[in-house]
Amino acid sequence: IEADLFYVRDGAINDYAMSFVVPMKPGIDFLRFSWQSRTTYPLPYTISVHYDDNEGALQHPELDIPSSGIIPMTVESFTVHLVCWGNVTKEVPVGIHLHVEGPPKHNDTKLIIKRNKICIKGMHPARNRLPAAEIAPQQGPALLGAAACALGLVLVVGLIASAMYVRARKQIRQDSLHTSFTTAAYGSHQNVFIRLDPLGRPPSANSGSYATIASLNKYPISESKKSCKWFRSTPSPSPYATALLPLGQNGTAGTGTESVYAKPESVCPSRVSYYASSQLTQSLQFLTHETINSNHLQHTHKHTHTYFTFHLPPTLSLMTARHPGGGESFLRRIAVSPGTILCQQLVQEGTYGRIYSGILHHPLGETRDVLIKTVVDGASLSQVAYLLSEGSTLCGISHPNILFPVAAVTELSGPPKVAYPLAAKGNLKLYLQSCREIGIQNSQLSTRQLVEFGLQVARGISHLHSLGVLHKDIATRNCVLDVELNVRVCDNALSRDVFPSDYHCLGDNENRPIKWMALETLEKKFFTASSDIWSLGVLLWELATLAAMPFEEVDCFELSAYLRDGYRLAQPVNCPDEFYTVMSCCWLADYKQRPSFPQLIAYLHDFHDDLGKYI
Repeated sequence: IEADLFYVRDGAINDYAMSFVVPMKPGIDFLRFSWQSRTTYPLPYTISVHYDDNEGALQHPELDIPSSGIIPMTVESFTVHLVCWGNVTKEVPVGIHLHVEGPPKHNDTKLIIKRNKICIKGMHPARNRLPAAEIAPQQGPALLGAAACALGLVLVVGLIASAMYVRARKQIRQDSLHTSFTTAAYGSHQNVFIRLDPLGRPPSANSGSYATIASLNKYPISESKKSCKWFRSTPSPSPYATALLPLGQNGTAGTGTESVYAKPESVCPSRVSYYASSQLTQSLQFLTHETINSNHLQHTHKHTHTYFTFHLPPTLSLMTARHPGGGESFLRRIAVSPGTILCQQLVQEGTYGRIYSGILHHPLGETRDVLIKTVVDGASLSQVAYLLSEGSTLCGISHPNILFPVAAVTELSGPPKVAYPLAAKGNLKLYLQSCREIGIQNSQLSTRQLVEFGLQVARGISHLHSLGVLHKDIATRNCVLDVELNVRVCDNALSRDVFPSDYHCLGDNENRPIKWMALETLEKKFFTASSDIWSLGVLLWELATLAAMPFEEVDCFELSAYLRDGYRLAQPVNCPDEFYTVMSCCWLADYKQRPSFPQLIAYLHDFHDDLGKYI
């Protein structure tokens, strides 16, 4: 039998192979292993052979390499000789112990390869044992088969460095990766790096895995652009064009206009449908958290209520440099008395944040089911400020796919509360994770439904952009789902507290959604409509993986360099090529090359319709 048994492959230790005890037939007296180190620094090793033989059935094992040294940088082989005396019939347990020292701040790796050497009484070893290459031609077919079986037990110890990297979650830079890229595309194993085809896509929908370092794609930017060419039609006058205003470095729109076809050339052509819009000639100011002003709210929200005053010391602004006018000024327009919002059932909780389902009492005696975000009594002023700041981001913005606050309590008699319309199925991320646990086949979800989720999110964010508002934290954790499976994008109030593993601090004392952020945002804190496009691509990947963690094995401090080197999230298992193409185009390094929201909406709309034709 010719076969390769890998104990370490592509950065992962095969625990099943390590735990399996392989019997060695009497005719097999040696084991041959291959190993190689592909790290940029030396990897010291120590190796020894342990065996349990109180009857003297086995000669002392011999190695043809030193018991300690450095793992070679090229593929080399070593042999372990296990020879019986032939004086007794016995099965001798043998363990080959290999210890590899990691670099500073990394764990060492220990492997134990187990064998059971079978010794037969009367079967004596040859007087002059020769290496396998010399013995094989002189023996019969049975011994040749045994030798072939032994040669099949190949240990790729050189890839042990990959395992240490995966465990330590450090040194993910391209020069320290442990898998070489070739011109071939490896699509048969889900734990290998993939070089994309000329269209910028993996060879099959089954390549890639949910969340390992080895499930990331690296592809040249020029190739990835080819796969997104249908998103960039040549601008020309057309009733089916929608105006897209280019953004400047300061996050503002230019004074000119650029007509971009909202309906891209589809990779899955079917019926033709367009999203028509009149040409825009005026400049549009994109209102980031730093530039938003109260005029927008006065235009979109026309209802006023009696409000209560909320003051903070002059050393702490409510918005912490996010809203110059303060979150309180927005929430005052929907402020109600403290007894109007009643918390009932706890839905989510963090260190200081609490999310409840409850009831909102209207002045005329009517009630409404609501979702309530609040903080505990002992919350600090800064934590209160974050709740009011982030809870006011979408205040007054009405859209079927936007969840905006409908009431707020802001006076100092107790913790502030922000109330939203209740979504029966709750947080989208938690819903997807619950579907993953029960199995997607047992849930209501299908690929078409997941595409519909992404389409609804794109519509909601597109509406925000039409009002000049950047979201800056697009993710499934900041979406909710109603009973009819309609997705509504919400603000990120309390998300840092109730989803702490999704936010990281890079030494600047600010928790940010690092793994959802665009490359230019990570490097320069540069926010544009295109950076929201990038985050939407990660959200689509979350949908396809049922809310798996993106870049799970990549250290956040290394992520910027990792993305700069061309690595991206791989195509999830069972994800259609057309769906992954959308994600890939959202992650182009040049933010000017990414598609616009109207283009994405048109593409997802047609793909959603095409999927319906096969159901």
